[in-house]
Amino acid sequence: MGVVYKAEDVKLNRFVALKFLPDNVARDPQALARFQREAKAASALNHANICTIHEIDEVNGQAFIVMEYLDGMTLKHRINGKPIETGVLLPLAIEIADALDAAHAKGIIHRDIKPANIFVTERGHAKILDFGLAKVKFTGAGSTGTTDTGEMTEGVSAEHLTSPGSTLGTVAYMSPEQVRGGELDTRTDLFSFGVVLYEMATGVLPFRGDSSGVIFDGILNRAPVVPVRLNPDLPAELEHVINRALEKGRELRYQHASDMRAELKRMRRDSDSGHTSVRSPNRHAPPRSATWTSLTPRKFVLPLTAMLAALVIAAILWFQKTEYFWRNPIADARFQTVTDFDGVAEDAAVSRDGQFVAFLSDREGQMDVWVTQVGSGQFHNLTHGTAASLVNPDVRTIGFSPDGSLVTFWVRKQDAATGADISIWAVPTLGGQLKPYLEGVAEFDWSQDGSQLVYHTPGPGDPLFVSDGSRRLNAQPIFTAPAGLHSHFPLWAPDRAFIYFVQGSLPDKLDIWRISPTGGTPERITSHNGRVTHPVLLDRRTLMYLASDPDGSGPWLYSVDVERRIPHKLSAGLERYTSLAASADGHRLAATLASPKRTLWHLQTADSRAEVSAPARIPLTTSSEFSPRLGSNFLLYVSATGTSESIWKLANGTQTELWSGPGAQIVGGPAISSNGRNIAFSVRQHGKKLLYVMQADGTNARIVADSLDLQGAPAWTPDGQSVTSAADDHGVPHLFRVPVDGRSPSLFVQEYSVDPVWAPDGRFVVYSGPEIGTTHSVKAVTPEAAAHPLPALTLTRGTRHLAFLRGGRALVLLRGDIQHKNLWLIDLETGAERQLTNLAPDFDIDDFDVSSDGREIVLERVQQRSDVELLDLPRL
Repeated sequence: MGVVYKAEDVKLNRFVALKFLPDNVARDPQALARFQREAKAASALNHANICTIHEIDEVNGQAFIVMEYLDGMTLKHRINGKPIETGVLLPLAIEIADALDAAHAKGIIHRDIKPANIFVTERGHAKILDFGLAKVKFTGAGSTGTTDTGEMTEGVSAEHLTSPGSTLGTVAYMSPEQVRGGELDTRTDLFSFGVVLYEMATGVLPFRGDSSGVIFDGILNRAPVVPVRLNPDLPAELEHVINRALEKGRELRYQHASDMRAELKRMRRDSDSGHTSVRSPNRHAPPRSATWTSLTPRKFVLPLTAMLAALVIAAILWFQKTEYFWRNPIADARFQTVTDFDGVAEDAAVSRDGQFVAFLSDREGQMDVWVTQVGSGQFHNLTHGTAASLVNPDVRTIGFSPDGSLVTFWVRKQDAATGADISIWAVPTLGGQLKPYLEGVAEFDWSQDGSQLVYHTPGPGDPLFVSDGSRRLNAQPIFTAPAGLHSHFPLWAPDRAFIYFVQGSLPDKLDIWRISPTGGTPERITSHNGRVTHPVLLDRRTLMYLASDPDGSGPWLYSVDVERRIPHKLSAGLERYTSLAASADGHRLAATLASPKRTLWHLQTADSRAEVSAPARIPLTTSSEFSPRLGSNFLLYVSATGTSESIWKLANGTQTELWSGPGAQIVGGPAISSNGRNIAFSVRQHGKKLLYVMQADGTNARIVADSLDLQGAPAWTPDGQSVTSAADDHGVPHLFRVPVDGRSPSLFVQEYSVDPVWAPDGRFVVYSGPEIGTTHSVKAVTPEAAAHPLPALTLTRGTRHLAFLRGGRALVLLRGDIQHKNLWLIDLETGAERQLTNLAPDFDIDDFDVSSDGREIVLERVQQRSDVELLDLPRL
């Protein structure tokens, strides 16, 4: 029905959406009439859950609608074949019912209610879209309906668009009266809404088939599977609402959207208060008015037969739930340590025949590509410092060509002449000259027979392509992740039926999905919503990968049967895996295990501030120190002990533990108020994220927010009355204001925003935007959330923390490649930049802070230690 563009309204300084008819139908009078009717119908409605129409206009003979711009996703993508939990489903359903009630009150029947026409905003609110098939005139709910006769556009009457006998709408969501081509009233929308509710509650459609005729027959004559059979967690009350909405006779359905809204609201109230009724065995039966006759037990079935059948069903369900026949794929594996270097050996890859292992290592000082033949004990440096910017822990960096003759590796800005920012290069496995392999490609995988290639480029959404041959012939785009999300680790299934990949928000809101090589809607395989990386397939069904736990610990080894989809943690100890690869037959795995060392260092700036001293280690008795923050006369930092993290303070040479909690992990880093008297910090503990504030001596710790999915580090506002923090909303972080006096948090910045830092005078706050490839931008807004001017700043991954100097006129930040960075000073008034430190290549910074007078800097240094390990799996 249209092509939609995002645009900026320069008069009102806002984003809007412009909807044009596609070129091939723009001159069709009937399509144009529907287009104009959509604008008129929707513009007559002023409702929070209906997309607002601002105006309709024309340019160069093309009509277009100016409408509200929305961030988020359609309900179709939100469902994505999986049930929506009741706590999310009910608020959305109430809003949809309220919007339908408002439309019906204005004499408008939508006639195409479906998940694709319902938008879910980033804050989780529903918006009904697309009134292109709306019927504007009727006599009211419960009437026999009338056809429209008013002129909608010159030469075409609405009667011709909505005349009896037509079946406008989307097949699977049509009401019985729509299927028959009969006259319609508001109750047709309520049936379609019932179909949507069924799909929200179960993840599937109630009426399915291989053709429109089969679906039509289901809508007219067949009852769908009882919803609770598809989702046992479905409340009885919601099942009843769905049953009644799907009554084939209009007189048995809800008569008004307000009736549905009232029942949904009552259900939500009871759910929130804990009074939702518990389902008894008899509640599985539908209400008397429903048509589930095909599922009703026969009256004269022998009791013994019924008992045996029940036992068989229970056993099947138990086996499915527990995966009784699941077997740990590495239970009998033979483990072999390949490297024993001082330093890093990471991102291992194994050739398809399992004979060679390649990896990255800094054994000779710089990071290089190394290779070894399994069992030889000999290691060969293939790059000798000639390949820059090799490391990116968020992608699969090393690989092999299908025949094993080349080792491939990911590089950034390897060849400025080609203009390729990210590319794949290669070097012969036995040594030789480096050469381009797949330019402009970030990650890739060959099918087992080497005939097809899947890869993604580093553009927004990491677009996935499938092509024939190394020259990327006949490349076809198959998927691009939604705005703000990433797609990594593409992987062919052995039978080429699917391509598996990791999708989500970096670094720790990811899961494994799969898609057909011809494209379509991706299918979710795991539901960790954590740091998920390096998937490999041992066979068609056995998937192994790395994933962190909800508390942030790990990553650990996991395995899942891609058909049953019950994840199994395979790691037995506290080992931390950082990469995983497999041979073509799935019987040899190469993994890397890391044990990083984190220490704090400090340096002084000279009076001229043109130079800084060499860094010196801060002697501390804790075993690991990170996330340093400087107060007026003390140092704050986080330390890890066992499975928990705690906040420590160093003042006058004395270390004091200020806060700790069992199983707690500090999110981002702590924040010190401008007067130095209070501390704010985010904690991940027992599956929840909590925002704490406490006094600088560790007393009076209290929770000020427990309902936000906190992301990154918090920041105090200069007046000390609230804390600014990012919180995730449907996969996208936004900045929120959290008052410390107990009032509710409020949204501050609507676009993607994380890791805020306030200017000392409170005039503006800077924050980081989404990562595009391996970089992100830095933006600023005023306390009123208006854009604040800032020099163009694009930083590399791992540089989100910023610090102000000179009363807010300058920023200190980290600059460099992903592995090695230095401190830089940016003058915000002139845009001038100056490098502050020139640290040794082996001095890697993960975090830092600067004192308010700019004379002292504290650094968090990370010294990596990791080795390559082989796992040989027995052949059954």
